[in-house]
Amino acid sequence: MSKRPKGVFRTASGSFLEGIKDASEASITHVLTGDMGIAALPAQLQPPQETQQRGASVHGAAGCCEVSKGRTLPPLSVSQVGSKRLPDSDSQRKPSGISPICVHYTWLERCLSDGRLLDEVAFPPTGPAAPSKSGRVEEEPGQGASATGDPATTADSETPKEVHGSVKAGDGEESLSLQQRRRWLGEELWHPGCACMSLTELVLQAEFSEERCQRVGNEHIAQALTELAKYERALQDDYTKEEPGGDLVGNYRVGLLPGNPLRYSRAAAVVRGCSYKLEGAVQPGQLPFVGQAIARQINEILATGTCGALEDFRWDRPVRDSKGQLRPGTAGGRTRLMFRSLPLAGRSASKQWWDLGLRSFEDVLAAAQPGGTLSLTPAQRFSLEHRDDLRGDTTAEEVEEMRAAVAAVIEAVSYPDLLVTHPTRSREGVVDLLKERLVQQGRLMPPHEAMCQVQSGLLRNHIQRMKQEHLLERGIHTQRQMMDRFDHIYGIYCTKAGKYRRLDVIIVPPSEWAFALVGWIGPRQFNRFLRLHALDLGMALSSHGLMRKVGSQVYLVPSERPPLNREGQEWWPPGWGPGKAVETQRDVFELLGLPYREPWERDCP
Repeated sequence: MSKRPKGVFRTASGSFLEGIKDASEASITHVLTGDMGIAALPAQLQPPQETQQRGASVHGAAGCCEVSKGRTLPPLSVSQVGSKRLPDSDSQRKPSGISPICVHYTWLERCLSDGRLLDEVAFPPTGPAAPSKSGRVEEEPGQGASATGDPATTADSETPKEVHGSVKAGDGEESLSLQQRRRWLGEELWHPGCACMSLTELVLQAEFSEERCQRVGNEHIAQALTELAKYERALQDDYTKEEPGGDLVGNYRVGLLPGNPLRYSRAAAVVRGCSYKLEGAVQPGQLPFVGQAIARQINEILATGTCGALEDFRWDRPVRDSKGQLRPGTAGGRTRLMFRSLPLAGRSASKQWWDLGLRSFEDVLAAAQPGGTLSLTPAQRFSLEHRDDLRGDTTAEEVEEMRAAVAAVIEAVSYPDLLVTHPTRSREGVVDLLKERLVQQGRLMPPHEAMCQVQSGLLRNHIQRMKQEHLLERGIHTQRQMMDRFDHIYGIYCTKAGKYRRLDVIIVPPSEWAFALVGWIGPRQFNRFLRLHALDLGMALSSHGLMRKVGSQVYLVPSERPPLNREGQEWWPPGWGPGKAVETQRDVFELLGLPYREPWERDCP
């Protein structure tokens, strides 16, 4: 920083403190402490011993700018801090000879965020021997560190040790107060570390269960928002790319089109995770990731059971944006979503069918008759003719039949099961053998009749290629994160009873089994939260594994490097250390510093 901020100083390797001879002459009223703690301060800035023991006492206040986590915060205006006025002059700020107040730097961030002067006592500075924000006692350089507690705060304090970038919400999305965070998550799940988490990490502390949401009384809201997300997904991608000035997703600015399904699916998830019944008027910032536009729609749903956009979609009308303007290309939401429910009826096909004036599956089949206006592939025609089967629910008995059939074929080619390969044979070509055997047995529909696509050959040196891609990437690339490179059969299975069901067969290396389970169990929105949280930590999560950059190299976590905590520091979760492998889904959560959630507790709608 070229210009030293006046009045308030923060410990940062002493860079702001060099040359200070007398605190009073420098007009310092507050010293903001961070990772290095009180012990890093020059003697003339150290508070009295008794103050260190009991926390900060109130001497005065300061108005200045502060840099934290790469963000420059604006000056705190004396006209905007409420009933308490800040002193206007250096002489008023601090009588000569009085030691400045030492507070944790989150005090200033909260003052700026809330627009008022907060009591310094609630933000005690980090002491010389206090645990770091990762919950570890800092050791001398070269000795390493061991995890001893919660990765967010000390055990006896709810004082935030960090205000992560995601706490400041994006355009139109207010930040959540401590009280709002606690109420949303609920006392049963709340712990002191939640006070300082990013919104993404906070959301991942919740349980997402339809049954629980029904008991609370919010499931009808979650279902309405989910329906909106489905309509939007029928019209456009919900992938994102980094874009300056865009919405804040995790710690990244991304471009979201009006009505992007990500907004609705994210809102549906936080409504399902909410611990209390939503009543009255929901305010922007009352719930994580809910800004003004979504709050208005939630209030419409609370009052009437529906909202304007939802009714427009249901009646195939064009949808209006938050400013009341018609959004081009949004007509036909309900019909296009219906078309997209079929295999191989993608976004382009469904829009083409709508633009041709087709409004039902029967219309599509009629238009595809000889001499008609539409041409269909054999696979599309098969999907249309068997639409009731393909759009219906698969029973547990049918799932077991498919699993047994695939297992028998794998055994026939000397592979013991889907996910553990024979130690003396290569995986190369296995997926093609599976497809051929299942087609020969009449269980998998052949490619010339129905959808039967194979992804293969991408596992060869895939980790090294992914490392290279991760090294070149800067920021958020959600589309690539959501895809994987496993050998994969996308097909249609014919049951013994003659029903047609979708079938996916995935060939997974044993070392990637746990990550693949997390990714394929999903749901999609929960995976998005997980992967954004990993990005916030400086790592990249996929269905193949966890990676992190170190200089100009990319390493696998935990086999090649330890994971990172939210401070960007290497750490080992309790029970972890060099040589421990990832074997279960719980292991994946632990490496991310998250509480484990069973699959039925991840049910983001």
